[in-house]
Amino acid sequence: MSANVDPHEITPQILLRAYSIGMFPMAEDADDPTLFWVDPELRGVFPLDGLIISKSLAKTVRSDRFDIRIDADFEAVMDGCAGGGAERPRTWINARIRKLYGELFERGFVHTVERFRDL
Repeated sequence: MSANVDPHEITPQILLRAYSIGMFPMAEDADDPTLFWVDPELRGVFPLDGLIISKSLAKTVRSDRFDIRIDADFEAVMDGCAGGGAERPRTWINARIRKLYGELFERGFVHTVERFRDL
């Protein structure tokens, strides 16, 4: 289910409320200035307080092969999520989505996990 909305009507507060009831905004692609609400029938929730990390992942993280950082480069994560490629030439992340999530990041409601590796 979806409904088109004026993207300027969506505020960070409205976005937080929408997430609390399982809805989120999307754009048709990066160049589309409009947003629409998505209300999926099936949802997944990852309760972080009960997250179990596999032994192999924990070993990899401890190995120092990668530099794991939290909230270090929000813009790069957004670029990576919005980046296209042969398998996904379009993205649902437009300028308004970037701005909204950026505001939520600045307020501490959005977090990123980055993995760096010197090549």
